[in-house]
Parts: sequence; structure tokens; C-alpha cells
Amino acid sequence: MGKFKLLLVDDHHLILDGLIALLADETCIERIQGVTSGQAAIRILEKERIDVLMVDINMPEMSGLELTKIVRTQFPETKILALSMYNDNVMIAKMIEAGAMGYVLKSTDINELSEAICTIAEGKKFLSKEVQDIIMQGIYNADSSIRSVQPNAIKLTSRESEVLALIVREYSNEQIADKLFISERTVETHRKNIFVKTKQKTIVGLIKYAIENELVD
Repeated sequence: MGKFKLLLVDDHHLILDGLIALLADETCIERIQGVTSGQAAIRILEKERIDVLMVDINMPEMSGLELTKIVRTQFPETKILALSMYNDNVMIAKMIEAGAMGYVLKSTDINELSEAICTIAEGKKFLSKEVQDIIMQGIYNADSSIRSVQPNAIKLTSRESEVLALIVREYSNEQIADKLFISERTVETHRKNIFVKTKQKTIVGLIKYAIENELVD
């Protein structure tokens, strides 16, 4: 296998800097770049060929899932590896269906991550050991499967769904208000209703619930 170009996409600068430093000694990588948004990644892909795109899922403005769908359509030669904290069957399935050739959790070690990147660069698929365990656990669990959706998922109004989608993308109340052209007080009311309906108490719990029940893309 020849050397390849790697592009990392994560909205946290510290994570990007850390990954670039950890992967700097990989002899099979010709060049590593890092950007903090899906839009920035697309701009690079429009200018040069990128062999492997390693993408986070939970990012503002454009999620990793949305970016994956765009890249698979517009830049099919670029291979995609998801690197995420989401360790549930639903998101794993969504990313694979969107076109990701691999999925690795952020709890992995550098050796497995390097193996994943090189495997993807060769055109092969890769699921980390922990992701494989999650999928197998889902298959053998009578209460869940890789495509499972909670049967009692609540129903949100169209406006609540819009607010929830922006909450998942880590928008503040002020940003949501600006985006939807409503007042911050109205945003706060929608937030309270969403938390009551989903019976969640934390943002992390709400995001996990929303993804597992396919309330957001």
C-alpha cells in the first residue's frame, strides 16, 4: 500500500491536535490535515484528493452523518472512518448505511486507530473490537437490534423537533432563537417541553435518547 492523505474532522481543536501528534509517525501517511467543521472539510475535498476522511459525528452546523452522505455522493473516491463517542447500535448502523467504511470509538487506543485508518485506506472495512461487541450484544439481546427503535418513542411537534435537532448540534438558546427566528424565552419553553416528554434530565441523556429513537438525523 502506498502513502495516503488523511483528513481529520472534529470540532474540538485539542482532539485534532492530539490525533495529529499521535499519528505523525505513521510512515504510511503522506499528509495529515485537521479541520473543525464539515464545511471546511468539503472545501479541502473540492481542491485536492483525500484518501481517508476520519470524521466525528456530533458537530455543530453539519453533523458527521450529514458530511458522510455528502462525501459519498460528491467524492466517492474518499474513504470514510467514523471516530465517535456514540456507542449505540442505531448510530453505528446509520453511519455505515450513509457510507462509512469503518467505525471506531474515541475510547480506542492509538494502535487500533492506526490499524483502522490503514485498513480503510486499503479499501477494506473496519469495526473496532468494542464496536463489534456492541453490535453482537444487540443481535443477541431480545430487546434490541442494530436497527431497533424504541417502540414507545414520544412524538414532538415540528417546532420541538427543530429545536431538538439544534440542541443535539450543541447550539445555545441564543443561537437557536436566531436560527429559528423566535425569542429565547420561546426556545426555553420548547426545551422544557422536550425534556418533559423524553423524561430526560441531562443534555447527554437527551442526545442519546434522540438518536436511539431516531428523533434526529
